[in-house]
Amino acid sequence: MPSTGDFTFSVSASGEVSSTVIAVEPREVEVGQDVIFTVNVNTPTFPGGSVALSIDGLVLETKQVEAAQATFTTSFETAGTYRVMARYSGDSTYVPSKGALDLTVTELRTDTTVTIESDASTSEYGAPVALTFTVASEEGTPEGRLAVSLDSNDYTTLDVVDGVATLTLKDLNAGTHTIGADYLGSSAHRPSRAESFTQTVNPEPQPVPTITLTSSANPAESGVEVTFTVTLSGDVGKPTGTVYFYDGSTNLGYANLNQGVAVRKETLSPGEHVIEAVYAGDFSYGGVTTSLTQTVNSAGAVTSVSISATPSPVNSGNTMEVTVTVSSADGTPTGDVELSIGGAAVDTLTLQDGKATYSTSTMPLGDFAIKADYLGADGFAKSSASIDHLRKIDSVIVLDSVTPAAPAAGDDPVYVVHVDPEGDSVALGSVALEVDGETQDSETLTDGKATPRATTVTLATNPQKPKSGEAVTLDVTVDSDHPSSSPTGTVALYKNDVYVVEATLGQSGDASFKLQTLAAGEHSYAVHYLGDESFAVSADDITFTVAAPLAATTTTVSSSANPSIIENGHSDQHQRGTAGRCDAASR
Repeated sequence: MPSTGDFTFSVSASGEVSSTVIAVEPREVEVGQDVIFTVNVNTPTFPGGSVALSIDGLVLETKQVEAAQATFTTSFETAGTYRVMARYSGDSTYVPSKGALDLTVTELRTDTTVTIESDASTSEYGAPVALTFTVASEEGTPEGRLAVSLDSNDYTTLDVVDGVATLTLKDLNAGTHTIGADYLGSSAHRPSRAESFTQTVNPEPQPVPTITLTSSANPAESGVEVTFTVTLSGDVGKPTGTVYFYDGSTNLGYANLNQGVAVRKETLSPGEHVIEAVYAGDFSYGGVTTSLTQTVNSAGAVTSVSISATPSPVNSGNTMEVTVTVSSADGTPTGDVELSIGGAAVDTLTLQDGKATYSTSTMPLGDFAIKADYLGADGFAKSSASIDHLRKIDSVIVLDSVTPAAPAAGDDPVYVVHVDPEGDSVALGSVALEVDGETQDSETLTDGKATPRATTVTLATNPQKPKSGEAVTLDVTVDSDHPSSSPTGTVALYKNDVYVVEATLGQSGDASFKLQTLAAGEHSYAVHYLGDESFAVSADDITFTVAAPLAATTTTVSSSANPSIIENGHSDQHQRGTAGRCDAASR
């Protein structure tokens, strides 16, 4: 335990005041350990005289004061508490004074060392940090207390058990933290201080965005500029900042993100290149990296591809043979050709003396394309070509109907036919009708059927000038240029584009609709002929006016003289008969 003491000072009429203070080093004294007592004589100027040091009343030594101090060295053979006294003798200027202290001497203790360990000297943000403090000694296992400091501030005191103390730190801020430890000692072990330990806490992690890197052409041809596109996306908005591009260890440059997209264009040498895109992150996102392998073909000699296919055209069921020839002014190309027919890849052919052949009986119906892509080889550049070819389609003509069903002499029958081709195709062109080897008629195919004959719809009202309140009939006539048959089927009536009713055509292709009693004014109707197997659809519309009824009128007859005078003795029975007032109503 530290020593404790007191001092006295003296004042006299003939001298100046003085005081005496004793300092001890070390503060904690053990048996057999050298102890240094420094006696300070406090005066306004350097005093003269001497100091006598005594322990438990026995004078140890007397020394002259030099520079206001006197130093004594001694040791203790037994443990205990000792009274240490220093007496200043005074001089011609200063009066005597004394000072004393109680010194505790303990049994001899052994030295200790303190070390600090962390389960992770660099920890993640928010993760707890487990610290272990080890107090070691050459003799025995230290016990006692350990004072811990964090960033130069007292943090806590721990029990040392079997030479070890543990502590878990939580919620440390990001950055570096200094941890200190002082072992406070025990009856058998001296105190010691650990070398400070630095704990690093990584910044709070940011979300990592999704990154993709694409190439505009992979493989690319030599000398062709390649566009590399980086797309970044995340849950907290569009990433911002910069993307750096590398070709292996070579820095190609950077591109700034615009709406999460960064673009970099490069012309690379022939060969394979590992292109890496590095995003450094921003305030919202952490960094992320991706890469791809970009292949750049060597230039090579110019080549050309030609294709031939036989027979041309090829009929269904027959075999077609395709010959691909790759030529160059710099020699005979070698390598492979990718062949596609009708847009579908069919085979990869190996050139022999610059040629390759392929045979097949499976091909699309009708027109189709044959394409050959030469993949290039050492010294020869890529090239391609395509041709159009035709596979004819087998078909049959099907008779759908004959009108009349049993034609007699003098009839002009109508034949309805359709062409049924192979597969799902629809026949085009025309169909000719022959009788005894002579062409009688020809019709163009529509959706695989012979085109129906054209028709016209004619509308008329009966009466022609209807009046309000009168019954009105709308007469319909469907005509055709066919000389001996008339359209059949149905006509539909519409008023102001709204469906009203249907009617069936008679043998002469006519029908009529009885209209409701119509109000005075303008009325619009349309009639649609819906067609049949022989005659095409058609339509017509009509607008007519229904006249209003005549308004009632009143006729008044008056006379200039009533009664009148009969002149010359003649009477006029007719005049008399018409005299007077007559009211008549006319309509």
